[in-house]
Amino acid sequence: MKDSPNSHQGVHWMLVLLSLIYPLLRYCYFGTTPVSQIPLYIFNKSLCIYATGSLLMAVWERRSAGAATGSLWISRVMVSTALHVLISLPLMGPHYFKKLYENNTMTWAAEISMLAGVFATVAYWRPYCNSSRLSAVSLRLRTGVLLVAVHLAFIGYAGWFTPSNWQGGVPPVTLLCFLVTVVTAVMMWPHPDDVF
Repeated sequence: MKDSPNSHQGVHWMLVLLSLIYPLLRYCYFGTTPVSQIPLYIFNKSLCIYATGSLLMAVWERRSAGAATGSLWISRVMVSTALHVLISLPLMGPHYFKKLYENNTMTWAAEISMLAGVFATVAYWRPYCNSSRLSAVSLRLRTGVLLVAVHLAFIGYAGWFTPSNWQGGVPPVTLLCFLVTVVTAVMMWPHPDDVF
């Protein structure tokens, strides 16, 4: 059974609200991030939540209703991912991401994370540009989901296992997105080529 357009829009706007509110609460309300950093730093975290959530929804729709669905979610994934990459460029540096740097140089974990993020973006962007019918069962695209997980894990794992240090007791955005990505990978992996 296919979801109605109203149902689809409802899920979309719920994801939008979650993506906007979660980082605001964690970093500004419970944390110490100034509101002056909302336009780029906080919004970039919102894009992470939105992109991973949209990818989950794309896979969910295609698994439930077949290969003809989910393209709108994939479009949202690509737009939010592109924005995330572009916004991250001016933010990169010890001032915003102190934990990723040592002596003003990226740590090995940060470099692995950035490399995985770049490869994941390329894995999804190429088929999206070249085909109106995305096939998530190809090795490249399934690997892309795992690369997203690697990107998130290496950029944030150091803070995942110290709940006492979580701002307001709220899990980091990287952990939230990592768990969503793992669920997405599990949903993608066992299906034959004609499902997605």
